[in-house]
Amino acid sequence: MTLSPYTYLARTQLDAIAARTGARFKMRPMHLLNLTKIVGNTPTTILCKTKLKYAGQDLARWYARYQVPLKLNPHLMKSDHSLTLKGALVAQEMSLEEQYNRPVFSAFWADAVNVTDRGALRIIQDG
Repeated sequence: MTLSPYTYLARTQLDAIAARTGARFKMRPMHLLNLTKIVGNTPTTILCKTKLKYAGQDLARWYARYQVPLKLNPHLMKSDHSLTLKGALVAQEMSLEEQYNRPVFSAFWADAVNVTDRGALRIIQDG
């Protein structure tokens, strides 16, 4: 699972698509920033303020269109998201992806919770 706002946005639409079409989706957990480093790339929104500004506007439009809550999380670039990735991999192995991914994505993007904090992550999962 990547904590990308675009991944979260897409995830909010998958249930309706599946219900409408019968499609089935398989999420592949990954650490997107590490992947970009491995392939020698950098997300352009990190390097270019203009692209970051546009991405924010683009996200706001899509979140409004789909009526999905979004709160910019101050922990996005300040934390190591390996813990949430490991949790997603374990949840996938245990066939508990939905029970893990839905509350973690929601806590991170709708409530701006620091999901890299083990205590916060435990509260999210117990809640």
